[in-house]
Amino acid sequence: MENQVISPTDLKALAEAYLEAFHARDLDRCLEFFTDDSTVDFNMTLYTGRQAITDWHKDRFAADLKMVKKNAISVDGDTSTNDTVIVLANGVSGTNLLKSYHPQYALFKKTLTHVMRKLARMIVEDGEGITRVVDVVVKGAASAQDAKLAALAVAKSELIKTSWTGGDPNWGRIMAALGYSGARVREEMIEIFYDGLLAVVNGQPSKTPLVKLRKLVRQPKFTITINLHCGMGEYSILTTDLTEEYVRINKGE
Repeated sequence: MENQVISPTDLKALAEAYLEAFHARDLDRCLEFFTDDSTVDFNMTLYTGRQAITDWHKDRFAADLKMVKKNAISVDGDTSTNDTVIVLANGVSGTNLLKSYHPQYALFKKTLTHVMRKLARMIVEDGEGITRVVDVVVKGAASAQDAKLAALAVAKSELIKTSWTGGDPNWGRIMAALGYSGARVREEMIEIFYDGLLAVVNGQPSKTPLVKLRKLVRQPKFTITINLHCGMGEYSILTTDLTEEYVRINKGE
């Protein structure tokens, strides 16, 4: 059986593609190695690795992708330059060459996607000094780009992130971020949910007691869903709060 050798050029291209996949954090201080015993066609190995990443970071790849739902991560908005992702297949299993039409190809891609998604979440959960991990989901945007603008404005707002640290469901700051995001918004149509609990309806506070919202925001993990009711665009990003500990760690060597 002939071994498949990955050239430095192709390996570099794969790593660069993955670095582009993360919107902000760019795999800060992360070296990833994916190994398996399958016998994978070289070109398909490269494609499968990229496809698995694409399934998690759809906006950074392939202009021909017809997708409206996007995914990304952000901790502090900064980028590291020393990160690598390598997908290896050594062929030890002796299986038939794994091409796109192989009956196990879909399972291989699904498994690789699962691992990469889990590692992406681990990067966020390991953010410096964090106490909250937050999924920000934007739905109903006028376009995929608008959904992305809205989600990033919320996920990267220092005012919002510090309010999460204090366990404060400050939806007013979220409304403000949506307003300056550049996305098309109509204030009177916006809905905001915390773990499915309605906080804002038609741009106004809901009847949900503030104490219930505070209880949700004080959890280590929660989801904020924003429906703009302007179209079909969607984008989701995993982010964190911003704490005094983060400042302490990063204020100097």
